[in-house]
Amino acid sequence: MPIYSLIVERSDGRLGPGLQRVNDCAEARSRKPVAAVPEAPNNAGGCGPMNAIASMASRQLAAPVVNNTGVTGTFAYSLSFSADLLATNQDVPSFPTALRDQFGLKLEPTRGPVDVLVIESVQPPTEN
Repeated sequence: MPIYSLIVERSDGRLGPGLQRVNDCAEARSRKPVAAVPEAPNNAGGCGPMNAIASMASRQLAAPVVNNTGVTGTFAYSLSFSADLLATNQDVPSFPTALRDQFGLKLEPTRGPVDVLVIESVQPPTEN
């Protein structure tokens, strides 16, 4: 099925300013938070591994996103973006553009396995 692959955009492996490497999320709460863009209609943030960011991307795109960054560790993050996936306003970027500019990550459309639920049969309940 169609999916997105989350990868590091830069060939040197550097990440964007919206990601702060932390030892754990308790440490992230004690640090100054990553600044969000105030005029952006959507701000998403949190703390966790790259899989958490892939999960956030999956919710925003309403499509499966697989973490293929190869990046390990825990990150505090904040992402500011427009809900419009094709946003043309440079002050408030689309989600994919914000992901690239603020996190240094890229979404590549591809195909891959996806878990699906198949219901083979449905019957009305019977009386006890």
